[in-house]
Formats: sequence, C-alpha cells, structure tokens
Amino acid sequence: MDLEKQIIESHKSRIEQKRIIREKRKVTETSIQSYDSDENFAFIVGYTSGGFPYGITHEEFERIEKENTD
Repeated sequence: MDLEKQIIESHKSRIEQKRIIREKRKVTETSIQSYDSDENFAFIVGYTSGGFPYGITHEEFERIEKENTD
C-alpha cells in the first residue's frame, strides 16, 4: 500500500512540475513579445548612439530556451 501511495504522489508531483514549467514559459513568451526583434536579434535590448541594435541573437535565445527546458 505504501508503494502505491508513493507512485501516486510522484505522479502528482510531476504533473505540478510540468504546470509550473508551462506557466514560466507563458510569462517569458509574453514579456518577450513586447520587445523588438529583427533578422539578427531575437531580443533587441537597445540601440547604440549610431543607431545599431544590440541584444540576444536568435542562436543565443534558442540555447537559453533549451537550457531552461532541460
């Protein structure tokens, strides 16, 4: 009987972990959508005095997303 309870609790815990990950992902996606991007940058933080953008490239952003989902 104890093993059955452990399995059920473990399953409930995993479901809750997945829910938390989905919530975090929604918050991240929502906050990022309000920022500029272009063909080079997924997230433009700002612009230099010469007008050139700087920020996080698409490759960097994909790497960060992958690290956060693992």
